[in-house]
Amino acid sequence: MAKYNIFILDLDKDDKNWGYLLDGSAAKLIDTHTVHVSNEWQKIMDITGHYWLEIKSCQSKLHLMVKSSFWYPSIYIYDKNLDHMKTYNNDKNQRRIALKLPSNSKYINIQDRFSMEHLKT
Repeated sequence: MAKYNIFILDLDKDDKNWGYLLDGSAAKLIDTHTVHVSNEWQKIMDITGHYWLEIKSCQSKLHLMVKSSFWYPSIYIYDKNLDHMKTYNNDKNQRRIALKLPSNSKYINIQDRFSMEHLKT
């Protein structure tokens, strides 16, 4: 749990059960790519599976560009508590996309809607 910045504050045991008090106030996702949002295009090389971005500084737009020529974006925007804020889906093939972000955006999950990973289920 330490790699996620989650710490045990207290342990308690009664006859059969354990109780835990956890501090997750500084919790973070691992395997995210940090992005300082600007008017620059953010290059994403590989969109297989789920690609997570962590927003460090936020302006109103995020510009994404993928290496692949076949990308059907599914983009989910979350706040710092991982509460879902906005979804963007497109059935058209795109290489570039510019998104308007809510002011308190913290994490963005990017997927390809029609990748082989999604088609196998």
